[in-house]
Amino acid sequence: MFLRKRQQERKWHIALTEKAAHRAFPLRRIASLHCLPYKALCKRWRRFLAAELTGDAAGMEAAERVRRGGHNRTFDDAHEAVLRSVILASEPAMGHQQIREAALQLRRDIDVARHTRALRSRPAFTASDGFITAFKQRNRLSSHRTALLHISDRELAGRDVDKECFDFLNTVRAAVEEYGARLVLNMDETPTAMCDAPVTAVVATASGAPARIKTAFLTRHNITTFPCIAADGSKLPLCAVIKGKTERVFKKITNGASAAVRSVRLYKSIKGWMTEEIMLQWFKDVVAPHTMGQPAALLLDRYGCHWTSKVQYAAAMMNLQLIQVPGGCTSILQPLDVEFNGPMLKARQRIWREKKLMRPFDKDTPQAAVERTQLAYASMSKAMTREAWRKAQLLAE
Repeated sequence: MFLRKRQQERKWHIALTEKAAHRAFPLRRIASLHCLPYKALCKRWRRFLAAELTGDAAGMEAAERVRRGGHNRTFDDAHEAVLRSVILASEPAMGHQQIREAALQLRRDIDVARHTRALRSRPAFTASDGFITAFKQRNRLSSHRTALLHISDRELAGRDVDKECFDFLNTVRAAVEEYGARLVLNMDETPTAMCDAPVTAVVATASGAPARIKTAFLTRHNITTFPCIAADGSKLPLCAVIKGKTERVFKKITNGASAAVRSVRLYKSIKGWMTEEIMLQWFKDVVAPHTMGQPAALLLDRYGCHWTSKVQYAAAMMNLQLIQVPGGCTSILQPLDVEFNGPMLKARQRIWREKKLMRPFDKDTPQAAVERTQLAYASMSKAMTREAWRKAQLLAE
């Protein structure tokens, strides 16, 4: 498609160059020689002459370009130049998905400025893979392998971490005072291992043998769970992300499941990680029923899918203030990391150990892992949950 377009542009260039060199030569004859539509050539020649009279070299070049396609006409040259500069100035460098988000955001800004409404006759702009590929080719952009650049402590000294933490504390405390402790939330992803074996176990001294634990799974097999707790000590329903492409992946969790497993809300993604789509659905399924449209706040770390334009827009629509935990400070400022995930992990390991003692030959399964996590989550008391917020210094004494 791109090569065909380049060949067509080459034809227009030759035709206009010949006409410019031989003004008396008929346009109809030139169009016939190069197999070009006569009326289109007339329009291009008029644009070429107008640009030539004003000395506009860019306009003369623009008369030769091929402008065809649906979404490729979403942006004019000026808009594409803006998008290109945004991409090149981005730090860190943008990938395919980030370019799509930037293009969609620019399209929304243009529609707002022009007061453009979506029409049924005009399909919505989606920044498809084809659009991004063509955009990169038009603007001489290429995808290269990333390189990590080490930043020394001296270079990082420009960041005022103390001020970031101070502002974060004040923002959260103000949210608690304004919205109430029940409506200030903290969510974070945590991996759940299929086998919650303890890190150490006892064997005879000088035996020279490790403490062996038999399991059908290795430690790399995990399920992503994401608890959410409120500053008043209450807990929102536990959720889990299962690795898979279709709804069938839920069967290994739900078939013959206990009441504890059925109370966990399940989502799916190709890699088994949190995604933008899961965040948006979680807002509808879990957060909205808890806040009931009242103004609320949600503390999140800097994980990319937490802060996409769609997630921020959805949060704004439901009166949900998103507060970012300063990077590198989650261990001291995020309640779930300060005094919740650790005790919940210990509770999971205790439950696994007790069940292994009772039924040593039972297999470790994804369903058992989800059940174990829910039981551990339910065992976390309201006082312990509220203590996590106090230890993070997010509740005024």
